[in-house]
Amino acid sequence: MSSSAYPVGTIVRARDRDWIVLPSDHDDLLMLRPLVGSDEESIGVFLPLEGDDVRQSSFPAPSPERPGNVFAALAIADAARMIIRSGAVPFRSLGRLSFVPRPYQFVPLVMALRQRVVRLLIADDVGVGKTIEAALIARELLDRGIIRRLAVLCPAHLCSQWQTELAEKFSIHAEVVQPSTIGRLERNLPRTDVSIFKHYPFLVASIDFLKGDRYRETFVRDAPELIIVDEAHIATRPGERGSSQQQQRYSLLSALARRADRHLVLVTATPHSGIEGSFRSLLGLLDPRFDAELDQPLPYDALHRHFIQRRRADLRQWLGTETRFPQRQSIEKTYLLTERYLGFFDEVWSYCRELLSEQPALGRYQQRMRYWGALSLLRCILSSPRAAVAALEAHRENRLGQLMNQAEDQLVEAVDQSYRPAVFESLEQEEASDYLTVAGGDMGTAQDSTLRQRVSRFIDRARRLEGPEADAKLACLADTLRELLRDGFQPIVFCYFIHTANYLKEHLEPLLRGEFEDLQVEAVTGELSEDQRKERIAQLAQAPRRVLVATDCLSEGINLQDHFDAVVHYDLPWNPNRLEQREGRVDRFGQQRDEVRAVTISGENNPVDLTVMRVLVRKARKIREQLGISVPAPAYSERLLESLISQLMFTRLNRRSPGQLPLSLESDDVQSFHQAWDRSAESQRPLFSQETIQPDEIQQQLEAVDSVLGTPKTLERFLQTVAPRFRGYLHPRGRAGAFELDPGELRDRLTPLGYSKWPLRVVFDRQRDSTAEYIGRTHPIIETLCREVLGRAMQDDHDFARTSAAYTRLVERRTFLVILRVRYLMRDVVEQYAEEVLPLAIRLQGGRPSPLSPHVVEGRRLLEAFADPENFTRREMPLVERQEHIDELLEGFRAHPDWYREVLEGRREEIIRSNRRLNSLVGGDTELQVEPQEPPDVLAIYALVPGGDA
Repeated sequence: MSSSAYPVGTIVRARDRDWIVLPSDHDDLLMLRPLVGSDEESIGVFLPLEGDDVRQSSFPAPSPERPGNVFAALAIADAARMIIRSGAVPFRSLGRLSFVPRPYQFVPLVMALRQRVVRLLIADDVGVGKTIEAALIARELLDRGIIRRLAVLCPAHLCSQWQTELAEKFSIHAEVVQPSTIGRLERNLPRTDVSIFKHYPFLVASIDFLKGDRYRETFVRDAPELIIVDEAHIATRPGERGSSQQQQRYSLLSALARRADRHLVLVTATPHSGIEGSFRSLLGLLDPRFDAELDQPLPYDALHRHFIQRRRADLRQWLGTETRFPQRQSIEKTYLLTERYLGFFDEVWSYCRELLSEQPALGRYQQRMRYWGALSLLRCILSSPRAAVAALEAHRENRLGQLMNQAEDQLVEAVDQSYRPAVFESLEQEEASDYLTVAGGDMGTAQDSTLRQRVSRFIDRARRLEGPEADAKLACLADTLRELLRDGFQPIVFCYFIHTANYLKEHLEPLLRGEFEDLQVEAVTGELSEDQRKERIAQLAQAPRRVLVATDCLSEGINLQDHFDAVVHYDLPWNPNRLEQREGRVDRFGQQRDEVRAVTISGENNPVDLTVMRVLVRKARKIREQLGISVPAPAYSERLLESLISQLMFTRLNRRSPGQLPLSLESDDVQSFHQAWDRSAESQRPLFSQETIQPDEIQQQLEAVDSVLGTPKTLERFLQTVAPRFRGYLHPRGRAGAFELDPGELRDRLTPLGYSKWPLRVVFDRQRDSTAEYIGRTHPIIETLCREVLGRAMQDDHDFARTSAAYTRLVERRTFLVILRVRYLMRDVVEQYAEEVLPLAIRLQGGRPSPLSPHVVEGRRLLEAFADPENFTRREMPLVERQEHIDELLEGFRAHPDWYREVLEGRREEIIRSNRRLNSLVGGDTELQVEPQEPPDVLAIYALVPGGDA
């Protein structure tokens, strides 16, 4: 809404400055944007106080008195296009994006616009860009006036990443809601009776923080109209072994989804964890019909409107645009435990068997403690000597007394909930745990002193196993990394425990530095805060050769493809779904290498590794190779692995037969498990792509966007044209598509924005060079240059003159290039402001300005020709003649004030047609009303006069 005296898009004068009227929520508040400024410079004028000082105004016409350089046409036209945020295009959000989405990323947006209330599950493959697809929906709904507020719910470690993505790519500046920020947010509230969830329009929140009793009800009551849930698989209704935390997350989302008019976008690469009931509970958040009984088929015809899941193979070539996804090469590396390590492992194995063999004489709680203690010990001992020491020390401590005031059934349940997720790597945890979780050994009595002494001897032996001589696994890793580094790869090594990560960092540097002097090795674990992790990775990324050792705290949601291109699984995950999460950190859109490598390291004489490799890892890889996506293992994979390892616990090892397991992996249970996995993979085939939306339907909409807002090529041309006028430059450097930028005189203007080191290496396509600064249309450098160009043009700066004339070979009759900006009031759901820049080719016929037809096509063709100076002759036109040409056209404008009517009516009709095409695509029924504000703004005039070289 706006005051009826000042319609949206009109020009007014207030506070000694000219402004454009923007939509306002209140009749008494006049929202204004500077005449040639950006939305960030907008102000509000309270009419009851300042209304008498506001009056109608108009855009100042170009003056013929100071004609300048004719090539200013490109700079002014491009600057005016680049600074547009509310473009008169079908997708109204794109003017506020700092990047150009891939064509396939518009498909979820079209699906969303087809729904009155958006309920959508985006389950595209890892690395395709689900965050962009979800945020694009949010930005479009905001710019259409359908929503005003947004909240993203995600794991805590992803909050700052979402905040950054929304701000840098979508111009959505959100507050993060976490324990560390809640105090500041509450202190900044205007009143104590207003909650942070109602006051702040854009929020990114930890789902685990909000699910608790303190904030849950307030958030459900005051939550925004649109909720995006990232890593939504951690919030399904849990199965029989699900955690209470997962149940609380599901309860929170269920409460949010019950409001029928709330928009909900769920995002996950693993919608189906193998538990059909949990999968259906996720779908039921979109529509209760989808949460059907397991014996009832899903209504796929209805589900198709709400669920999209695509493979990379579906997207490599889409809409004539190639999207580069790397090829993944999977490699297996094996090692043999040394005699010393194998002897140590065998003795601890025997010790564990002895503990478990005594179980019938123990209570159920003690049995479970010993059981989880044994499994935890095995994981740690097979990880690294240092993890073994820490685990054995923890095991030696007595912990039974802490819970003895509870009933035994409660104790058993508490023990299982504490240890099972850590041992078997439940993906339903908000963040993977890399801390040791080792049950005590029940050694609190005097008669257990011999056991304590025995464990102490184990600890001493484990300490002596550090280093490549005794630790063959470490030696195998060093050899693997040498091979990767020689081939030019920058690898990430994933392990399970903090102790192992620190151990590897300490030993890898001296092992590898002899051959790679410029190598830097760094470790990132759950000990570090989120900011510390980012800082450490950023510092490591500067090294010419680098190895990152990480625990699974980096296996979800973090994008590492810019700096790394290989993954080494040092510790095999006992949950096969973790494989894809780890490898997806580097195997994703934006990866510069055509091939990434994924290496698994396993022990040939290690029965646990052999079991995990043969039952889980190889099967997961085979399915991915066949289908092109990863399919989660069936729900009972954890139970099967637990059963197999339990069998191993009671089997004496054959140390002389590497590769031979003491139990059959061809058992009926294993075969049935693999068959169920195959059936699960087959059942997901129909859900891969969205066939109801055809590429050519998207193509028409994108063509309209490019013509109004420009393309990355427009940005490149703009900087090449403008930088030299500020005594700077844009020069190609290094690989194709990369440039060096120096803004010359504008350096000081850019320093406060964080840019002080020049020249700056830049790209206009993220896929060209991940180490360079990506420059999009909303980048601070572009915005600064655009404002400077338009500001100087309005001051009649010679380098950015609004008028000029030149002799040229481009025309046979005198023709004027006129650059117009048209301001529109658009109405459908709400009133909106939009604008576009139109270059027109005009001739005078009997003194009347006559735009050449087709209007915009001819003007753009002429403007593009300005990019080549060879199209103009060397003969300089006298100043008086230049002024006369411009004066003649301005006189024609004054004598025929309606000269532009046909152009504006044509553009109005085309905008309406474009909107109707989009409505046809999305099934919309709201007719767009478009009112051009008259007269249009004449930004610049350039007279082109036929004439050869002197």
